[in-house]
Formats: sequence, structure tokens, C-alpha cells
Amino acid sequence: MAVIDTPIGVPIEPLVHSPARRAGGAPASRPGFDADVAILGLGHVGLSTALACHAAGSRVIGIDVSPTRLEAIRTGDLDLATGDHERLGGALGDEGFEISGDVAALPRAAAVIVCVPTPVHAYRAPDLQMLRGACAAVVDRAVPGQLLMLTSTTYVGCTADLLLGPLVRRGLVPGRDINITFSAERIDPGQESVTQGSVPRVVGGATPECLERAADILSRYATDVRRVPSLGSAEMTKLLENTFRAVNIAGVNELAGVCRTLDIAVTDVVEAVATRRVAP
Repeated sequence: MAVIDTPIGVPIEPLVHSPARRAGGAPASRPGFDADVAILGLGHVGLSTALACHAAGSRVIGIDVSPTRLEAIRTGDLDLATGDHERLGGALGDEGFEISGDVAALPRAAAVIVCVPTPVHAYRAPDLQMLRGACAAVVDRAVPGQLLMLTSTTYVGCTADLLLGPLVRRGLVPGRDINITFSAERIDPGQESVTQGSVPRVVGGATPECLERAADILSRYATDVRRVPSLGSAEMTKLLENTFRAVNIAGVNELAGVCRTLDIAVTDVVEAVATRRVAP
């Protein structure tokens, strides 16, 4: 198979793409599918992704195994941004938006996006139990022509371990029979002004064909899709983002301790630093 093998140092290429649309504005899915996208995992990330896809005109199936979560979605009893609350209200009354607790619905969708969490367990290491279970469900039910996308924060090589390898063992050839990709979630829940569509998406594929299918799906709602040359480089991008944020938070916490010792309000210092502007 023609796996992308370009060095990670190659510049990221931006992609802005407008796919063909069905009558009425929705994107056309491939023959044999009655939904454009299935979102597996309807937590904060998955639900927001499902609503963004639906708002862009896609027919969406949202799947979550928690009856409590599904009931909260149906009643709107959720901690969501104002925009997502509005989208949810409109989506629940639309036949193009379906929520279910049954993973048997996965083969109905042209694209399957895995959005389950990877929390830290009692030993301070990532707990991959939910992710492994979700990927196993996807692999078992994958059908030719589908795009499979992992978005959960995880280790480099996870997409190959949990999706690519098992699907190849099933006899499905990446880029020909099935499309395997990774595009980490990028959501800023504390910023009402930052929408799913305005945040650039980084995506890598198992083959060039996989990459293009993924870019097509993401560009239906994201205005800026950035391609990287492999699954691993997309996975590492998310790890670097998280590491950078964690280091900065740790640094500010250390500074706050020093400020307390010196009887200085750290908020005064942070606000003063924020006045800095780079000249055009």
C-alpha cells in the first residue's frame, strides 16, 4: 500500500476545499450510506463535533453508550456554549440528526469519527480502555468505502495499533477499501467566540487517498484544514500542543508562588504582560 513516507519536517500544507453538495445544501455521501457522518462518543468534544457537522449540512448519527448522556442531550440539560445550545435545539427537530446508543448504526455512515476521552487512571497514566473498546467496535463494523477518523488524544502509533493493523488483518486495504486517518480534537470550551469551524484542523492519513478523504470531510465545516504527511505526525502534533500548554501552566503556577512570597498580586503581573504588542 502507498503509505505516506514524507519526513515530518516537511511544511504543513493548508487545504480549503468545497465538496459537492446534495440538493438542499447537504454534502453528498457515497452510495450505500444513509448518513454522512457518525460520531462515536457524545461528550463535550463529540457532541460539539456532531453539531458542527450537522450545521454544515451533513446528515449525522451521534452514538453514545451512556443512556444518561443521551437523555441529557435529548432534554438539553447540558453545559454547552450558547451557540451549541442553539444548534442542538435546531438539530433535535431535524431528521438529518439522529442520536443512538447502538453501535450497530456505524455501518450506515460514510465517515465514522471516534471522539471518546482518554482520561488518566489512578496510577497517573492514560486510561485507554474506552478508546480501545470504541476502536474495536469500529473495526468490527467497518464497511468498504468508509472513512474512519480517530480524534482522541493518545500516543504516537495508536491509530496504526487500534485501527490500521486490525483492518488490514480483516483484509481491508487502506486507501482502496477503507480510509484511516487521525485528526485530534481542537476545542476551547472557555471561549464562546471560538467555534469549531474557526479552529484549524490538522489531519494525517495512512495513505494519500485516506488523507484527501479526511480533508474533504473536515472542510465541510472547518475553514482551515492542514495536512501533515503521516498518522504519526498528526498524533505528535496534539502531544506537542498539550505539552506546550502544560509547561506554560506549570510555569505560571511557579511564578504565582514566588509572587505570594514577595507579596505581589500575580494577576497584576499577568495583566501588565498582556499589554505587550508586537509591532506590525
